[in-house]
Amino acid sequence: MARLTNRTLGMTRAGVILRAAAVCATVLFAGATLQGGNERDTSALLEQDPGILSGSLRNGVTYVIVPRQNGGGRDVAVRVRIGAGTLDERDDELGAAHLVGRLVFTRSAHFEEGEARRRFAAHGMEFDRLQSVYTRHGETVYAFGISDAGSGALELALQVGADAVGGVIFDNGVVEKERRLSIEDARLFSSESRDARSMLFERLVPGSGLGERPTLVDPGTLEQIDVRSMAAYHKRNFTPERTTVVLVGEIDGGAGVRAIARAFGDLKPRESGTNRERWRVAEGAHERAISSAIQGEPETTVEVLVASSAAGAVRTERDFKESVVRDLAIEAMRTRLRRGVLDGSFGAREVAANAWDFVGVARVSGVSAITSGDGWVESVHRLNNEIERVRRDGFEAVDVRGARARVVAQTRREARSARSRTNGRVASWVLSRVRMGSTVLSRQREYELTAQIAGLTEDEAIGRAFAEIFAAGSCCTVVVGATGTVPDESTIVQAIDHASGRVLADAREAAGPLPAIDFEEGERGGIVSIEYDPATGMTSAVFANGVIVHHKKVESAVNRVVIGVALAGGRSQENGSTRGYTSAAAAVWDAPAWCGTSVAAVDTALAGRDIKFDGAALDDSMQVTAECDPGEVRAALGVMSSTIHEPLIEAGALRRWRETVTAEAVRRRSSPGWMLGDVFVRATHRADDPRYGMLDGEDAARVELGGAQRWAEEFMDRAPIEATIIGDIERRDALDAAAGTLGMLPARDRIDAQDSKHDDESGLVRGSIEVHTTCDASADHAMVLVGYRGVGYTDRESYYQINVLGNVWEARLAEVLQEEEQLASWVGCGVSPGVSHDASGMIWAAAAVRGEEIERVGERMLAVLGEIHERGVRDEELEGARQQALDGLRVNLDNPRHLALLSCDMRYRGLGMADELRAEESILSCDAWRLRELLNGLRDDDRRVVLTIRPEKEPQSR
Repeated sequence: MARLTNRTLGMTRAGVILRAAAVCATVLFAGATLQGGNERDTSALLEQDPGILSGSLRNGVTYVIVPRQNGGGRDVAVRVRIGAGTLDERDDELGAAHLVGRLVFTRSAHFEEGEARRRFAAHGMEFDRLQSVYTRHGETVYAFGISDAGSGALELALQVGADAVGGVIFDNGVVEKERRLSIEDARLFSSESRDARSMLFERLVPGSGLGERPTLVDPGTLEQIDVRSMAAYHKRNFTPERTTVVLVGEIDGGAGVRAIARAFGDLKPRESGTNRERWRVAEGAHERAISSAIQGEPETTVEVLVASSAAGAVRTERDFKESVVRDLAIEAMRTRLRRGVLDGSFGAREVAANAWDFVGVARVSGVSAITSGDGWVESVHRLNNEIERVRRDGFEAVDVRGARARVVAQTRREARSARSRTNGRVASWVLSRVRMGSTVLSRQREYELTAQIAGLTEDEAIGRAFAEIFAAGSCCTVVVGATGTVPDESTIVQAIDHASGRVLADAREAAGPLPAIDFEEGERGGIVSIEYDPATGMTSAVFANGVIVHHKKVESAVNRVVIGVALAGGRSQENGSTRGYTSAAAAVWDAPAWCGTSVAAVDTALAGRDIKFDGAALDDSMQVTAECDPGEVRAALGVMSSTIHEPLIEAGALRRWRETVTAEAVRRRSSPGWMLGDVFVRATHRADDPRYGMLDGEDAARVELGGAQRWAEEFMDRAPIEATIIGDIERRDALDAAAGTLGMLPARDRIDAQDSKHDDESGLVRGSIEVHTTCDASADHAMVLVGYRGVGYTDRESYYQINVLGNVWEARLAEVLQEEEQLASWVGCGVSPGVSHDASGMIWAAAAVRGEEIERVGERMLAVLGEIHERGVRDEELEGARQQALDGLRVNLDNPRHLALLSCDMRYRGLGMADELRAEESILSCDAWRLRELLNGLRDDDRRVVLTIRPEKEPQSR
């Protein structure tokens, strides 16, 4: 789908899928019987909210309707959940869950072949086999977003869901069509990721079926399943009594019930079979398990986990309280591991904690760390030492404080999401409660209860909960996805079992005491001018030191503030000897630190504060964001200002940056989707220009700590700064916080539109671009991208209208390539506006296909665009495309992060927030004549772009 945001070419869905398919670890979590703690009665909060309507039809179909007022629209999220997935397959039905769930999109009782897609497009609804339906171990879910519930779109979505239960046609032609497309989808996943995940599940929960019934299906499995077995699976599992319909949005509860009854009421009840009992996890402790490493993955994943089994569904006040305290215990463990492991001495790059309900009545929780390079064995050693120490000595106060703050902050973020216009997120939350068989509460009520329990529970209860987890299970270490040379299992066991603690003791002695961070203000920076734009609600203030700060209050961003800071400059200022330095300097924001204050000190000082930082190096700027609660704005700005004033890149932070760059380079070499963006960047710049193109391991190795530190200091000291503070904060409070932080920085030039312009020697290649190259992909698929350059960043009207053209193009491509010719397993389209030169902007479409079909697909993609130009656009296509563009715009205008980054571009790129607010007018004024005019301006041999990336090895040409 074309989106009204800049899309990085490298993050096509193929790339996203391959990244999402990276190995994750899960482990069963024991239900601990808590002792102590405050026993205040919270049971009243567990009663279902009166605004939520739920019930069931006579045939067993259940429903949950959450009416929400979103500001006058008719937006509704529709979810149809059928409680059947891969765990319900019998031995002769492997692959049935994936194919059966998608057959309704080809042809069904109420829709002829291709009719459902055309009608969805006419309503501007998103429709994609990879997004509109997903299959997991225990469920199949259909997800639709509706812009106007009164237009017939709601009835359309519900009828598709009802046909999935009672209207699937098991015709050989229909099945073979869907089989071909599903096989192509499966080829997008690398076999290493699929095998690693299956192996991991089987080692952690042996006999559970999680390894034998994977959610990532092998293409060979899909080829073998026959029509009769698919029909048997469907008849046994896709029944009304296993079906739940969820509606969230601007809809009257009674009207929603009537619509559900019309679509699902005639389905006949059927007896449900089950195959899940044989896969239920047996209770009892698990032995320590160490898996073999799998070659081919870009990084070593070291999972240090705690395994137990117990009931995890939340149905009572006591269950809920135990669940919250278990979450606190697992988060406290993560806090301890972060402080003990991520000190820059070893290869560990990430420590994560998870707790969620998984299979049957099992509770899943775990703590894991990801590492790469030569330090992974040391990381395993150290992680185990820390776990042993916690099991022996318990937690420290700082661990519990940070854990409590993060658990409450997470539920608060989810509560904020539920109160914004993201109906889909609310629907997903409702489905999670349905999955657990629990009472459906509003996310705000859930947050209130969680915060109450987290605030009242004694610290010792968290330690006791974790001790009981160890009593019920045992520590389980799993190593998967290793690259290069890995030790044999005896070496791994020796590293894990060596628990002397010497390394940890040495590191603590060397580090010394951790200093506290002082957020007290100095003398405030003065405001020399201030403007207010009533059309946008944006206030812009210029401080005496040249820093520009914008503010906008967003009513929907309840208890949320996003701060965006743009420092003018970036990769365009580099040369051959400083290539990569801007990216290395931006890495400081992953772990903020400044002179005299280490990463560990900042991490400790921020424990208990709900603040998240992120930084990125662009061609013409370094952009930094912080997300926080309104009460944390001053602290967040303090960290950002201190880091800008005296940035400190620690050796460990630089090493982690090098490891990340190297791992991403490996991904690009092994994935056409990841490689696409790199190919485009390199093709659009002169080969002798050293500044551009994605970095690789050799580039990262050349970046030395001293050089990166000097570059960061010099760049941040002089860079013009433009900042925004967007969200739930008043103007006076925002500017007051900025005055005592950003306003205190050394003086610098004011930012203006010229700061983003490259000089004439920028090295951009003009003229047509055609690149055919190869990669070492393990999955048998290729990528093809076609399009035209020429969409300028400042030509916002054309940008928004070309989004409409992109939506038409994508819908037509899906119809032609997928339904008629069954070629592409994925088709997507987008608009990327030029930042500094119009030539770098483009309208593009990309598809993932089999390698031998890549030329044919590329030709058809351009031919479809030619047909749109010659024959025009159908009325129903245009209406749906406009509605889709409007939906994307409204989501962006309600997103504080999008507004923060966009408003940083106001003076920087010669734009204003009013350009975005006028986008709706541009979209609505777009007609068939305007689309043809846009194509006339783009269709030129000098503007054409064709990129193809094959999995085979062959000579490159350009």
